Amino acid sequence: MEKFAQNLSQQEEEVLALSSIYGDLFTKEQDSESSYLCRVPLQTEEDWYREVKVRIHFPPTYPSDEPPLLELVRGNPRFMDHLTSKEFYVDDDTLKELLEGLSQLWENCEVVFTWIEWIKEFLEERLREKVELWKQELQELPEEKEQAVVDYDQIDEDEEVADGKPSTGADKPVNCPEIFSGEPLVDRKSVFVAHVATVRSVEEVKAVMQTLLQDKKVARATHNMSAYRIVQEGDIMLQDNDDDGETAAGRRLLHLMQILDVKNVFVVVSRWYGGIPLHADRFKDINNCARDLLEQCGYIEEESSDKKASKSKKKGKK
Repeated sequence: MEKFAQNLSQQEEEVLALSSIYGDLFTKEQDSESSYLCRVPLQTEEDWYREVKVRIHFPPTYPSDEPPLLELVRGNPRFMDHLTSKEFYVDDDTLKELLEGLSQLWENCEVVFTWIEWIKEFLEERLREKVELWKQELQELPEEKEQAVVDYDQIDEDEEVADGKPSTGADKPVNCPEIFSGEPLVDRKSVFVAHVATVRSVEEVKAVMQTLLQDKKVARATHNMSAYRIVQEGDIMLQDNDDDGETAAGRRLLHLMQILDVKNVFVVVSRWYGGIPLHADRFKDINNCARDLLEQCGYIEEESSDKKASKSKKKGKK
C-alpha cells in the first residue's frame, strides 16, 4: 500500500508538471480519474502543420513497476490528403517502430514527458518526408486562370437569373431531392459554398443542378464544381464529375468522395472569385467545405474504434 501511495503522489506531481508545460493541449479524460489526453503538434520548416493525439493512463503500479499505458490515436487513413486534413495518419509500420522506441525509454521512473517529446520528434521527421512528396504533387496542379471578380455579398437576390425566371419554389424540378447548403468559407475575398443532395439517378443529379442554378448567387458563381457517386443494381458504382472551368477541381472532388466512400450523393461547390489568386489553396478550400458538409449531413461513416488507435503495454527494461 505504501508503494501505491508513493506512486499516486508521483503521478499527481507529474500531471501538474505536464499541465504546466503543455497547457490546454494536455487535458483530463472525462469519466476517468487516471487517464489524460495530449494533443501533440507537429511542425515542419514549411509550416505544414499536423497533430496527433496521445492518451495516457496511469496504472497504480506506475512508475515503480510498470510504465503508463499509451494509446496513440492514429488518425483516419481516409483523410490523408494533405490539402484537406490536419490529422497525421500513422500507418502500421510507423506505429510499430514508434512503440518499439518508446519501450526503450522506460526505466522505472516518470516517463510521460520524455515519451511525448520523443513522439513529437519521431513523427515530425516522418512528416518532413511526406512534405517532400506533397510538394512534388503541388507542382503538378494546374495554375489558376485569370477571371472576373464576383462580389458574393453584392449579388442582388431580386436580380433575375440568365433565363429570366425568378427563383421560386414553383421552379423546382419535379422529383428534385432535398438540397442542403453549407456555410460560406471565405479565403482572401474568394467565397466557397458546398451543396449536397441524396441522389439515386442521373436525372436527379440534373434536377439538383437545375434547382441550384435558379438561385441568383449560385447562377453568378465563377465556378460550380460538382461530382456524384450512385450505387446501381449489382453494386455497380456510377460516378462522374464536372470542373465547370476550374481545371482538375471536379476530379479532385470526386477523389475526395471516393476516399470518404460516400454513396448516393451529389456534391456541388460554388466559388465566387474575389480577385486574389489562391493557387493550390483553392483545392483545399473546395474539398474542405465539401467534406465538412458531407460530415454534417451524415454521409461520412466514422471508423470503428479498434481501427483508430493502438496501445502500448510493453514493460521494457527493468
